[in-house]
Amino acid sequence: MKSVSKHTIRILVLTLLLVGVIAFGLSNTTARFSTLVSTDKANRTAKWWFVVSYDSTDYSSYATRSFDVNLASTRTDPHASKIKNDRVAPGSYGQIDLTIDCSGCETASVYEISLDYANALLTYPNIIFYTGTEGQASYSEITLGTTVISSTIARDSTTPSNQMATVSLKWKWPVNESLNETEFNGTQFLYSMTISAHQYVSS
Repeated sequence: MKSVSKHTIRILVLTLLLVGVIAFGLSNTTARFSTLVSTDKANRTAKWWFVVSYDSTDYSSYATRSFDVNLASTRTDPHASKIKNDRVAPGSYGQIDLTIDCSGCETASVYEISLDYANALLTYPNIIFYTGTEGQASYSEITLGTTVISSTIARDSTTPSNQMATVSLKWKWPVNESLNETEFNGTQFLYSMTISAHQYVSS
């Protein structure tokens, strides 16, 4: 039996060490890759929400927000000498200004606004709600409980603060001498506003 030379033994040892280093490197690389995949946060869901401002109050929400509107606080008519400031009556009119802030959204958004009677059991006066300007093409009356005002707020990756919209809903209580509206004396009647928002998905 021939003896194995020291040179051959040295080569065998170096070969075994090299195989061990490669095996360790592969296992280490695989482990590190697995760790990176399991902790990678690049696939987060885009965040979105909106803040609606009305009557000096900010209402934050993730999907839908409802609140009551007191028309007396939105009067814009110049009849202070005829109608008490915190009241409404035939001849008064006003405007509900809403600011819909989607600057925190990471997607384009669609908002929807609806208005309804806050108390279905109460008789309400003939107050007309509308958008636009009377006598112009933009004029459109709002049917309470039915009409939905909807629009899109585009995503602005450069200036997210531009992702806002201002919506004005106008109202008026027409004077009608043929109607006896004294039944509304001292009556408190509110209107319920509902605003919702969701991600805009093009068709």
